[in-house]
Amino acid sequence: MTMTSVDFERMKRSETSDPVTEKIFLTGKAWEFLTHKVFEGEAGSAFLMAAGGVAIAVLCSRERRAATLARSLQLGPACSARTFGHPRYRQYIPPNPLLRH
Repeated sequence: MTMTSVDFERMKRSETSDPVTEKIFLTGKAWEFLTHKVFEGEAGSAFLMAAGGVAIAVLCSRERRAATLARSLQLGPACSARTFGHPRYRQYIPPNPLLRH
């Protein structure tokens, strides 16, 4: 049987400390105990894996957006197949009569 850190502290406790320090450590130990209880089962592991998958997906999408932005800055607006010329000078280019507007 595994022991939590709270049970281990209760069993091995021999020293005393001031109440302020005791409350600080008790809060941390209680938080550790609760997270241990939540994540020790299959549902907790599944939740943890799902949260990790979401975090990885978010990081990948941010990396893709940064790479796309860098590529568009590298090529510049004049090299794009969708636009012709710089966007500031587009108003001076006469419209193509073969295209419907």
